Amino acid sequence: MDAQTANHLLVSLLVKPLLMLALLGMLYGIIRKQSAAFKHFVLLLGILGLLTIPILAAVLPGIDWHRLPWVGDLALAMDQHLLAWMQLLPSWFGENVAWLLGIYFLVALWIFYYRALGWIALAYQSRRAQEVTDTALCEQRDQLCELLEIQRKVSLKIARDINSPQMWGDWHPVILLPREALLWEPDKQLSVLLHELGHVARRDWLSSQVVAMTCAVFWFLPPLWWLANTLYDQAEMACDDLIYRLRDKHLAYAQSLLQLAGGETPVSDEPVLGIRGHSAIYWRIHAVLDKRRPRQPVAMESGQYWFLSAAFILVFTASIQIIPLQPVPGLDESRREEIPLPLDVPAAVAEEQFDWQHLARLRQVQTPVPAPIPVEEIHIRVEPAAFVTQESMALERTPLNRPVIQVQGYLPIQTHIPEYPPTALARGLEGRVVVEFTIDTAGNIQDPQIIERPDTYAFDKTVLSAIKKSRYQPQMFDGQPVILRGVTEEFIFRLEDPAPKRRR
Repeated sequence: MDAQTANHLLVSLLVKPLLMLALLGMLYGIIRKQSAAFKHFVLLLGILGLLTIPILAAVLPGIDWHRLPWVGDLALAMDQHLLAWMQLLPSWFGENVAWLLGIYFLVALWIFYYRALGWIALAYQSRRAQEVTDTALCEQRDQLCELLEIQRKVSLKIARDINSPQMWGDWHPVILLPREALLWEPDKQLSVLLHELGHVARRDWLSSQVVAMTCAVFWFLPPLWWLANTLYDQAEMACDDLIYRLRDKHLAYAQSLLQLAGGETPVSDEPVLGIRGHSAIYWRIHAVLDKRRPRQPVAMESGQYWFLSAAFILVFTASIQIIPLQPVPGLDESRREEIPLPLDVPAAVAEEQFDWQHLARLRQVQTPVPAPIPVEEIHIRVEPAAFVTQESMALERTPLNRPVIQVQGYLPIQTHIPEYPPTALARGLEGRVVVEFTIDTAGNIQDPQIIERPDTYAFDKTVLSAIKKSRYQPQMFDGQPVILRGVTEEFIFRLEDPAPKRRR
């Protein structure tokens, strides 16, 4: 696997999902005082957005974040820290890709298989269950379906091997009740049915299964599992809040929760939604009895606003290229269209607030074109490092190649020659690196970007570090310093064979 493919997989499956989860966690902290239905809606949007990030990243055109005007210095600072591991991690990833993919698919398929077994067990359990024939209980179901505006047919069944109410299914939802449900008081039956039908009205079973599939795809992200459990808790509390649609029924509902808490706890990994839920009974009872908690559902206008905001953030996150100094196709052509320059002129003078040529015609001023700068060659002798030349140290009579760094471009007043990278020396790498930058009115370097490089990132860090330390002579026009854009410097890294020794 090449470095570009490895970088794309790492960014699409690890870096960008982690950024989305961090943003979702901060957003959840901001809305923690909102209603449970609203928090469930926001968490669901964020978690489902993770599934679309790899697809959108492969389809949408990339946005180079290094070109954004408000991240220039930040991008350069981050690149200096990211370049080191971004050069090593893809190579390690490519060497171990078979093992990594094997472990990933083994865990993901096991989660899918376990979930499928739960569906099969629920279908078998529902087939063995008996339809409820109690007239009063069926009338309560129909009245609550009308109250919650449920148009689908809801099956109500009695199962022998369960001890708490459960609900599963979306197109044909099924509510399973324990055998003792027929002996419950009417208020308790009403509160239990209202909770389970609340899951049907909110389509919580379908959303919970999609969230479970997202966890299976991104099983290696622990924050996702925590947010998924939080989403399940908010779904249960949102259904508990529906009890306030019935007058003076919240006390009986809290008593029902307390009675169900004394039984045996069901398996939380089964793909069902029950009145016990995934959240602690104590907190649910406390939330039901707290009349000051917000309980309103998600309004249509609010839902549309958050959906559009989530779509914008998702598209931006999937499109942006956060790989440091990633080459963009057509970069040279676009720059030539923006700043037309002769090929033999190494630097271009640009002005921000006025037209240079128009002002020159008005003042009858001819701007001299700087003469070509002769090529300056600087020979650097590099002592072999212990971790680089372990094999060469054993052969004392074998001379090392002599690295040469050639700099060509605009004449600076303070030059810093980059060091030959030890990794490039060890691997015998040579190449040509071209940097484009802006010279401000004080002669300092602004926004350096590498526009040409060999098939390696080994020289990027040392070139950017050297160019930032250099200083140039400010250009004057009519006695005022001006800003120069599109200035380029060329660095040529090559290894020369040592000169042959004379025989005595």
